[in-house]
Amino acid sequence: MRSGIVLGALVVITGCASDPGVEGRDPATDDVVDEDAKADAARPVGIYELIDPYSFEEGMPRMEHLDLRRDGTFYIYEIGPAMLDDYNFGEGYNSYFGTYTLNKDRYGNQYLRVKNDGESWRYKYKVVGGELRFFYRTGEDGWKMKHLADPSAAHLARIRTVFESGEGRRKTNNRASSHPDAVWSRFYDVRETGDYGVYTLNVDGQVHYMLLGEGKVEIYAANNQLLAAALDGDTWEWTEDLF
Repeated sequence: MRSGIVLGALVVITGCASDPGVEGRDPATDDVVDEDAKADAARPVGIYELIDPYSFEEGMPRMEHLDLRRDGTFYIYEIGPAMLDDYNFGEGYNSYFGTYTLNKDRYGNQYLRVKNDGESWRYKYKVVGGELRFFYRTGEDGWKMKHLADPSAAHLARIRTVFESGEGRRKTNNRASSHPDAVWSRFYDVRETGDYGVYTLNVDGQVHYMLLGEGKVEIYAANNQLLAAALDGDTWEWTEDLF
């Protein structure tokens, strides 16, 4: 089962600032799928976190969290300028899911191209010394992200065992600041389409977060990484090769 491809519902606007004058998103289309990147074992896959998040001016575009999965889906939590009126910009927060490809143009520039809700745009990137570096459309340095450790195969197996036992879970009706945005964004996306709920899942003392309902489960870590997903059809389909 793939994670849903829909626009996140959470957008918060704060503060007031001048137009930052740079853009993170680039809708240009002079890029094609980079077959070398697809075959590269060092390609950017997994969960990434913004380095030095307090070094940006208000409204400067950047990602705080990025989950690139091997199944070609992604999750992004980003910050950028939000227009308050004809003269002032504030800071907007947005999270969304979709599909992605690793692309390049004829000059060898590398791009992360994402697709969401019928739209597509790209981010220029480089992998340097283990860091995932992004650049603004102006060519300026944008933001740097570090790759966080992926869960072990043993831990993923324990998640599945505990989930299927029906133990260690508790439904939560109130969003808390400690909860990962990813699970609540997914809940907001699908809550009108069926009976869904958000739960915590305690696995050997470690708390995980679940979207559960309509024969579907998605399990997230506290850092927003999708750890496993399953669909209850004729047989269980459990996605554990996301990393």
